[in-house]
Amino acid sequence: MKKIKAWKDGKVTPQLMITGKPNINMAVSIESFEYGQDDGTEDVSFTLSLKEYVVVKYTTQPKKTNTKSGKKVKKKSKTKKRSSKKIKTSTYKVKKGDTLWGIAKKKTGKSSNWKKIYKKNKTIIEKTARKHGRKSSSNGHWIYPGTKLVIEK
Repeated sequence: MKKIKAWKDGKVTPQLMITGKPNINMAVSIESFEYGQDDGTEDVSFTLSLKEYVVVKYTTQPKKTNTKSGKKVKKKSKTKKRSSKKIKTSTYKVKKGDTLWGIAKKKTGKSSNWKKIYKKNKTIIEKTARKHGRKSSSNGHWIYPGTKLVIEK
């Protein structure tokens, strides 16, 4: 009794082994321990509650060192390189009678690229439209002479 009580109070992790089928061999923690005499004999009755104790094992990666100097070696980070594909840009100064549709056809070869030109230059197109008294350019419908646009080819 003294030994079990000492294990519980001392936070010792005993090993429970029961032979037979199935074999049980595990670390446990003692959750509760009650004992006493039931009759006039010297026999002691007890109740013991155990819980399986799981030992968590983990390892850490040793820091890499240079074998010659013993100094720590930094690991090279794997980063993706930017595409070396350069985007060619040019500027275009809007003239009287120009439309984004026409500018796109003239500068990129496809009139459908007017949306790309508008998105790339949205800030300046909208600012110029407000300067000329409009609430907006209506998605590039209203463009004004002198506005400098950046065009990606």
